[in-house]
Amino acid sequence: MLLTSPGNHPALQHSLQLSELVGLGDQANRGPTDLTRHAGPHAQWVMSGSVKLRPSTHDLVLETSCGEPTDYGLRPSTSSSGRARVCRRIREAIPQTPYSLFVSESCRRSMDSSLWIRQLLDSDQRLFRHCINLLLLSSLPIYISCRFITAPFGKHVRPGWGPTLPAPLAWFLMESPTLWLTLLLFPLGKNHSDPIARILISPYLIHYANRTLLYPIRIHLASARLKRPAARFPASVAAMAFAFNVVNAYLQTRWISHYADHAGGALFWCRFGAGSAVFIAGMAANCWADRVLLRLKSEGGGYKIPRGGLFECVSCPNYMGEILEWFGWGVVMNWSSAAGFAFFLSTIANLAPRAYSHHKWYLEKFGEDYPRKRKAVIPFLY
Repeated sequence: MLLTSPGNHPALQHSLQLSELVGLGDQANRGPTDLTRHAGPHAQWVMSGSVKLRPSTHDLVLETSCGEPTDYGLRPSTSSSGRARVCRRIREAIPQTPYSLFVSESCRRSMDSSLWIRQLLDSDQRLFRHCINLLLLSSLPIYISCRFITAPFGKHVRPGWGPTLPAPLAWFLMESPTLWLTLLLFPLGKNHSDPIARILISPYLIHYANRTLLYPIRIHLASARLKRPAARFPASVAAMAFAFNVVNAYLQTRWISHYADHAGGALFWCRFGAGSAVFIAGMAANCWADRVLLRLKSEGGGYKIPRGGLFECVSCPNYMGEILEWFGWGVVMNWSSAAGFAFFLSTIANLAPRAYSHHKWYLEKFGEDYPRKRKAVIPFLY
């Protein structure tokens, strides 16, 4: 690798070993080389602009002709007096030193990879922000639309929504990104080996292992006991749920595995303990309510009024439990995390209006037999 300067700029008029520039790529041609001399016929010119020294680290920061600074890790070592003079002379360049950078083919490929990785990371940051904004800004429109248009599955199934899938298969497919995408992205984050990051992602994976793998199996078994095919699920609704889970799995995983600062400390563990307690309580309520509803279904004889436990307070304790889960998740994630807050907000936007539709359906289906004191999803309130 050779850094050259046109003319006789004093900051770069110094001969040194190529090995004294610690950079990217091949440095096989070691030997005394004038920095102002062309690198030879086998070198490739890749860019030109100016060079500045970062005083705090002695990194050479190369600024291209388009004005975008790029640090390629070119670091003049200060371990000897000769190399220290180079650092000192570059530091004295006012304000910038013109340069041309010549590299070998292997070095050029390495630098191209470095640029590609940097561009990819910049793109990831933009994508992360866009996904956060998407969930936040779409929550209110989704709430309003779900309040007036009930998704056509379960109790509310109706024709006119296109092709359908067996319900167990639909649940598996639309929830699956929460597992495979999480497991794919998590090892790519800079915090992937941090024990705190692994602890934080565990509740998310536990919930969706139940929802993606166990819940479809329970639906299938309930249908098998009745000796009839499983209910049908609109493919269009499954596709929308799949898209949401892709976006949300990306947000939660990238925040925990890459962008979050897992400092630990007493405050973190207090928050983690409180949030985990709420999450566990919510998941217990969710799973219990699912079992009650599936047991009633497997008994046959059509729809029945669910009774006992939380069903005496609300019509949809399964939805209440899931809302509690993601409230606890938000506490664990710290409410300053937009990813956790956006997920909680999206959960309310989807489940609260559906719980209201369930409650209204029960009242219309069973009339005076249905307990009037029950609310839809929040005891005594909604």
